[in-house]
Amino acid sequence: KEKDYKSYFSPAYTVKKEDIKSTVGCGDAFSAGCLYSLHEGLPIVEALKIVNACARFCLFDNTTTGGATSLENIKSFLKSVE
Repeated sequence: KEKDYKSYFSPAYTVKKEDIKSTVGCGDAFSAGCLYSLHEGLPIVEALKIVNACARFCLFDNTTTGGATSLENIKSFLKSVE
């Protein structure tokens, strides 16, 4: 399969400043969402939504793993923002 060499962009989801507990673990969550998306063979546009949502959930906890959430919660969130 040939590479298309296109650029893709997906903005981060808006979070109120007062709701942010910490940014610790957000990059790791983003990476985990990327690995999941690659494993599942998801289209890049869908993958970008998932990786941003994974990072978003991490903002709501002070620890590296406390903000990790289930795939079901991520999918539910994504449906709510469509």
